[in-house]
Amino acid sequence: MRYSKLSIKMRGLLWALVWILVSIATLKLDSVLKGRAGFGILPFALISLGALALLIYLAIVSKHKALKLTLSYLTIAPLCLIIGELYGYYTLESTFEQDPCAASTSGTYASDYFTPSPITGYKGKPSTTATAHKTTHNGTTIYNVSYTTDEFGWRITPSSKVDSSSCVLFFGDSFTIGEGVQDNETLPFYFGTHTNARIYNFGFHGYGPHQALALVQSGEVKHIVKDCASVLAIYESLPGHIARASGFSSWEQGTNAPRFSLDPSGSLVWGNAYLHTSPLLAKLAPKLQARLAQSYLYKLLQPSYEYDESYNALYFAIIDALQKQLQEQFNARFALVLWDSSDVSDEIERKESHAIIQHFANGLGGGAMDLVLASEILPNYKQQREAYGIDRCDLHPNARANEQIAEFIAARIKSGSIKAKSGF
Repeated sequence: MRYSKLSIKMRGLLWALVWILVSIATLKLDSVLKGRAGFGILPFALISLGALALLIYLAIVSKHKALKLTLSYLTIAPLCLIIGELYGYYTLESTFEQDPCAASTSGTYASDYFTPSPITGYKGKPSTTATAHKTTHNGTTIYNVSYTTDEFGWRITPSSKVDSSSCVLFFGDSFTIGEGVQDNETLPFYFGTHTNARIYNFGFHGYGPHQALALVQSGEVKHIVKDCASVLAIYESLPGHIARASGFSSWEQGTNAPRFSLDPSGSLVWGNAYLHTSPLLAKLAPKLQARLAQSYLYKLLQPSYEYDESYNALYFAIIDALQKQLQEQFNARFALVLWDSSDVSDEIERKESHAIIQHFANGLGGGAMDLVLASEILPNYKQQREAYGIDRCDLHPNARANEQIAEFIAARIKSGSIKAKSGF
């Protein structure tokens, strides 16, 4: 009898261990499939199904009525999770299928391009050429390009004058790095063709002003940018960067992306867990977030961003700190290029765009900062925004838009409207 009880306990522990190992493998397989094939396997539904089977098995073999009853009641939890995962999957995926512009990206962009960064959360792999083929779910190609990175993981700018002592630093997101266009079609590239400058492209997919400030404040930019007699810094912003600055970027889950906040005195505080907490917590927290992000129910329950004026202060504080850091470290002139609202903007983007424009129109940006609007540069931008996108299903700037913006800014510098030092 004693042997039988011990055997039941051992079998229970063995099956529990098997469930844990299979759960880990399921999460890993889901990550690999999403990265390489573009689809997942509902890992938390499968894990919950395994937990349900384990609890039923233990309830059946248990000899104690109280334990048997407890285990039977506990089966409700995994059953609810299975239902929740299936509901989350149906809700999110049905929305995706109904969207004629829903798309996925394949190539090494999806599997061998991104790498963790202790400063920005993630960045490009150094010395890499990543292919990116974006197609809609019905098979229509949106773009087919390659991204080439330098030894630091930033996109190369073939037009950069490497021997020049006049330097231009670009910061921003996928617009700046040039998502969907070739290395010789980005904004930094075209700017290099109009100036005698050494160009650095510190933009990357999904970045916001918090990453730009982290790069400068951490000393990473200064480590890369050297021997410059004059520096112009350009930050390319979307209205939606207000939300990104406040941590609403779902793709940053599972990374050590920087987190800034305003303390009671109004001072900006960097809350990056990697730099400011224990190494153990810094490793575990992002990994836990990354695993939770594989849950459809978790995604469904995440708070959505709604415009609130209270978020504006953090965005402006980060931009202001970025400008000051660049001025202190490089004596740099700073210009902000804003893709302001247009005919395709929703109500949130219109409000964000208006807030940013009004902030600088009231002189709150400081005298060392220039604001340039896309609507000032691109003809009929307000009425025909799609004309400056790669595709009607992808509004990342096309080569034509990048060239026109670069030419406009270069002309502003030459005319003195943007007061950069001579040498450009």
